[in-house]
Amino acid sequence: MPLILLLGLFLAYSWMTPEVQAPNERSRIYLTLAMMESGTVSVNDQIRQFGVPFDVARRGGMYYSDKAPGSSIVALPAMKAYQMLGGDVSSMEQLVVFTRWAVMIPFALLTLFLLRWLLVSLAIREEIADLVVIVFALGTSFFHYGSAFYGHALVTCFSLAAACCVMKSLKREQQKAGRREIAWQWGAGFCGAMAFLMEYQAVVILGALFLGFIAREEHRVWAPLASFSAGAFIPTVTVFVYNTLAFGHPLSTSYSHLVHGSARAVHESGLFGITYPSWEAIYGLILSSSRGLLFCAPLVLVGVMGLGLLWKRARWLAIYAGLSVAGFLVLATGARDVWFAGWSFGPRLLIPIFGLAAVGAALVLEELEERAPVFLGILGGLFLGSVFYNTFVSSTFPELPPRITAPLTSVSVELVKGQSVSPNLGQSILGMEATASVILLVAGALLLGGLAISRVALTGPVSLSKNSKLKVAVGCAAALALFMAALWLYPEQTSPESVESLVERLAHREEM
Repeated sequence: MPLILLLGLFLAYSWMTPEVQAPNERSRIYLTLAMMESGTVSVNDQIRQFGVPFDVARRGGMYYSDKAPGSSIVALPAMKAYQMLGGDVSSMEQLVVFTRWAVMIPFALLTLFLLRWLLVSLAIREEIADLVVIVFALGTSFFHYGSAFYGHALVTCFSLAAACCVMKSLKREQQKAGRREIAWQWGAGFCGAMAFLMEYQAVVILGALFLGFIAREEHRVWAPLASFSAGAFIPTVTVFVYNTLAFGHPLSTSYSHLVHGSARAVHESGLFGITYPSWEAIYGLILSSSRGLLFCAPLVLVGVMGLGLLWKRARWLAIYAGLSVAGFLVLATGARDVWFAGWSFGPRLLIPIFGLAAVGAALVLEELEERAPVFLGILGGLFLGSVFYNTFVSSTFPELPPRITAPLTSVSVELVKGQSVSPNLGQSILGMEATASVILLVAGALLLGGLAISRVALTGPVSLSKNSKLKVAVGCAAALALFMAALWLYPEQTSPESVESLVERLAHREEM
């Protein structure tokens, strides 16, 4: 628990400058306010008050959020409490910051707790579990989006919660299921459907969860199936009721009613904008420095490749995680015109499967420490590089336009040089200058990651000789150096004039 709280401090350290608001967050806040203040799902009043965001839908002269309703619903209690305590619900800037602190950070802490519990319950060493949780929090796109009021990290949380519920429900002995097992089975269905309530695309996760659930023979009888289905009922019906109220039919979504023509044109092609994978999307989501897993989330890339190791450990979980990951990879690479997810950093559309993929990464680390401990150093170097990259870029400006192909050198370094970074606790509480506040965050994250890697290497089941320990250290340093060199040398395809203009606007925090 102390580790989880410490990571929560890192996640809460910096936040988006209030002057630059993401339409994704505003659209969700609009719906929360509409339900709280007017008891309606129409956001007409909020649009009159705050303006029309890009992420909005319209039907019959009424405006609606173009997001699934789940995130707006889970924010309701906190938002109502904020209003009752005198919070200013007329300031969109304050509401954005509030939802990040009061809604997303608690869910992020829960996500980290669930991930660690799941790993330990799979008999993975605590040292490896701690390393995976640290790199997941600080060395992937979860570092920013875990505290941003988007739906992706919430799906991650509920997908892990569903897996934990199934684990808790499994009987150690063949006997008639008791009340606790039935309750956990209900919870599995509920959490899987809650993921669907957060994001429509997470229906893939709900379907994969069900297939994994029934992969166990004892679940293929009426009681577990009824419990699972009963849990999934309320969130699923909520989605259909919302769709009916807003868009006239249970199966009609916002994608058929988007206001902006460019967004509507994208979603009208194929199935809600999903066609077939393109090489541009595949390269971008794996190898590019601005959106690719290799640079932005190597832990997840390793995990995807290691999910096969789950088959012997927990076959139902291998089915659940494997189908979820495969489904989201198809969805993301098939979104030919929006795979980069607008203004963002890292593979934002893949964040929902980060938690499940991290399980595979833990198994790879476990396998390596027994058979090839030197490779632990290589992976450790990659993980440290990703910790640096995510914390550094996210603490300057974490949601860059897709035209920027080399965020580190083109934008982030320039913003740090100009003392123009995102607001953070170092500046607001410690009174530090911008550059020093970023250095504090990055150095602390690297120290924590380095200690976790050392702990894994020094406490493994195979006692390493001094020579082997040296090889691990050299491998880690070499991998980190190559990672940083690749980042530094990655070509920027946007013209210098365009980059300079963007940096100037960001430095003055002009509204985008």
